[in-house]
Amino acid sequence: MYVIVPFKSVNDYPEKCHGIEIYDCFEYLSNRLHWNGSGLILHEFCHIIHQLVLPKGLYNKNVLEAYNAAMESGKYEDVFRRDWAGQSIDTDTAYATLNHKEFFSELSVTYLSNHYKYLSNHCRIKEENILSCSPPIIEAGALQRIKNNEKYSRACMAAKRKATSTSLSDHRSLLERILNIKEKSDRCCNKFFPFVREQLKEYDECTYVYIESLWHEIGSWKDYKYANSIFRIWC
Repeated sequence: MYVIVPFKSVNDYPEKCHGIEIYDCFEYLSNRLHWNGSGLILHEFCHIIHQLVLPKGLYNKNVLEAYNAAMESGKYEDVFRRDWAGQSIDTDTAYATLNHKEFFSELSVTYLSNHYKYLSNHCRIKEENILSCSPPIIEAGALQRIKNNEKYSRACMAAKRKATSTSLSDHRSLLERILNIKEKSDRCCNKFFPFVREQLKEYDECTYVYIESLWHEIGSWKDYKYANSIFRIWC
């Protein structure tokens, strides 16, 4: 038996098409910190761009090719996730593996996060810990777990020693950046590794080339008919 439910009875208004809906503003304000700010909403915008801007939308050939190549590589089967920092297990299968749509949005956030160049030499995931290869962690729960976890206490000390190396000489102590909750950075990153552009380029050059090409194509988009409908919520 099938029941036809009118759109508005489930708050699924046609006017929401091509928009982004936040169900719980308080949950959003907390969860967004795992992306250091705007990365969460950027992820959702990338879904809209994928659907409306790229040729053939969600069936774009290059996105599908990039996704299949990345899945065959196995690089995303066991990676760091920032919201698990401080737990006994801090790696998981990347959310990008779920399907080609999440792959495009996830790796687009990584590609567009081009503000943490000092992390470019910290991509050997099996040789590093999450603290040494992640942008500053600013979510309160994760910070508290890190402070209370003996394993992470040792990792913090190692990160502090590494922060004195030549490659990080132009930056403040990595330990201070990680543990200073007052540092509310608006420079976004992805929640799953690779977190930022430089890491993607080093860790998975094939996917980096695909994503860069796709965003060059997006940058040439001239169809302003849909631009207003996509971004009207912010105007």
